[in-house]
Amino acid sequence: MSCIVILMSLKIGFLLNGMKPLSTVLNPLVLFTSLLILPKELLGTTPLTPTLFLDSVSFPIFVMSILIMFLLEVASISSMMATLLIMFSLLTFCFNNLLMFYIAFELNLIPIFILILGSGYQPERVYANKMMVLYTLAGSLPLLIGVILWPNKTFITMSLISGSSGLASSLFLMVTLAFLVKLPIFSLHLWLPLAHVEAPLVGSMILAGVLLKLGGYGLIRLTPLALTLNPGIFYPLFIVTLVGAALAPILCLTQSDLKVIIAYSSVGHMSLAASSIFSGTKVGVLSALILFVAHGFTSSLMFFMAGEMYKSSNTRHILLNKGWITAQPFFILSWFLACLMNAAGPPSINLASEIMATISIIHTWGWSSLFLASSLFLSMLFNLKIFNLTTQSNPLRVFSPNSSSTLTNLTLGGFLLISLELMVALPLFSM
Repeated sequence: MSCIVILMSLKIGFLLNGMKPLSTVLNPLVLFTSLLILPKELLGTTPLTPTLFLDSVSFPIFVMSILIMFLLEVASISSMMATLLIMFSLLTFCFNNLLMFYIAFELNLIPIFILILGSGYQPERVYANKMMVLYTLAGSLPLLIGVILWPNKTFITMSLISGSSGLASSLFLMVTLAFLVKLPIFSLHLWLPLAHVEAPLVGSMILAGVLLKLGGYGLIRLTPLALTLNPGIFYPLFIVTLVGAALAPILCLTQSDLKVIIAYSSVGHMSLAASSIFSGTKVGVLSALILFVAHGFTSSLMFFMAGEMYKSSNTRHILLNKGWITAQPFFILSWFLACLMNAAGPPSINLASEIMATISIIHTWGWSSLFLASSLFLSMLFNLKIFNLTTQSNPLRVFSPNSSSTLTNLTLGGFLLISLELMVALPLFSM
């Protein structure tokens, strides 16, 4: 693990000194180093140092983050702040000490703040940053209090907490709030569409692909332990997240900005994942982990393609991006597969994760099938809508050739290959 930290530090140093080619060379080394520890991580919790560890929960998200960083370099859109953001995220996924976890968790706010404020396109980016900071701070204070009061200061020993402690339930609820804001679930999501709209392309890809998983990672760590203390502690949140998963696709159907649609789609998927975690079943937790990894690649791919459309048409409005099927056939094939994966269509791993989530949620509450049916149907509907509107009819303008570049095709191919081949790696999640 220390080797990965050193390589990431060297990468940032090269970027600071304007040596981007050397920085790019380090990406395969970081990926190869992380894969060397794969056999150990799948066998269980493996402390790497007194404060760093990886296990079957953190390792898939860890590797996903490195792969997204690699694909950003392939697309030639990475930056020093983007690399710093991913580095903080990797440390967050690896810290065993709760205080260090909290520090790394909050440090992620600084690079994304600078990315939006310094590289955003419109004056509204100041308001978007303000909303993001306010929501984050609202969840950070309870998280800090929970970390300070926690009897055990590591994830590995967290399960030793006393089951009769009334303080434990309060700590779990305080800490959970910060993770729900970062995820975010429906009703705590208002900052996310604003941040995505104002963020540059690389900011949106990392925000959707990596940063949102910080909240999900925290929920997976804490929720099973909380449910052993008090099985009904999260039942209200289970209902709220389930309803949110059904309402988010409705908002997607009413929007016309591609970035906003993808952002609300993320809210729906994250609400579904949170609901499956709160179901309290092992299948639910496993489905959430798979959904986080699948969503990381799918959402990053969709934001990348929305950014390419914006480069060619100078607008993100779906009605002004017609006729792409005649202009860029390969690009639209990739767009179709991205929409299919976002709607949990076969043969993507998204389908497996949502089937498992459905089983776990219905097992907890039978009437949840009504909300799940609505969520799945509306999700398919809005993905079909954005695909049809952007591909059919005659184009309203002549598209520039940006989307047929070699770098674009390599990036699209990388995202699609990884996303589709995740189905082959599905058994690894259950080990």
